[in-house]
Amino acid sequence: MANENQNIIGAGQDMVRHAPKKYQIIYADPPWPVDMVRFGEDKGKRFTHYPVMKVEEICKMKFDFFDTPSVMFMWATHTFLHDALHVLQSWGFKYHSCITWAKDGGMVNWGFHRSTEFLLYGYRGAYPRSALSGKAFPCLVSADRGRHSEKPPLFRNIIASKFSGNKIELFARQRIAGWDAWGNEIEESPVLERNKNEFK
Repeated sequence: MANENQNIIGAGQDMVRHAPKKYQIIYADPPWPVDMVRFGEDKGKRFTHYPVMKVEEICKMKFDFFDTPSVMFMWATHTFLHDALHVLQSWGFKYHSCITWAKDGGMVNWGFHRSTEFLLYGYRGAYPRSALSGKAFPCLVSADRGRHSEKPPLFRNIIASKFSGNKIELFARQRIAGWDAWGNEIEESPVLERNKNEFK
């Protein structure tokens, strides 16, 4: 899998990212531009959990391996929900539904307890008929949190059970069986190592 993923990324937002095959299922957790920690022991300190990108940089990213038809599942927080919808459209997908993750804990921001995150679902080309068959995809899912920004694996499992085709996770933090992966935390990715300026 490592060799297949080494040529996916190119430097700069105007570079088209290539892959040796087309993907019908794309799962993405973009590095939204969080500027500082809002709660906990590090409240008020600069956010350093991972490199982030500006929204306009994410929007301008170009990929040639999104198949038509294909589906996109993209994570968003309360703060960047509107931006995520814009990115979804910029990448060529039509928004359809929002899956809400109800998690334990969360944070209070300006009087609102934000204990949820959102997984946006969009598609390009014909609407996938597999979405209409079998058990419906739940739009409210309760699951415990893992490490910072880590998403519960059950979301990948539901997606894989509902849709068929080549699967890739963008901005991935680890390799998952059955999924190709692209991200600056993925090991054995020399191209990513040479182009770390992509993530600022």
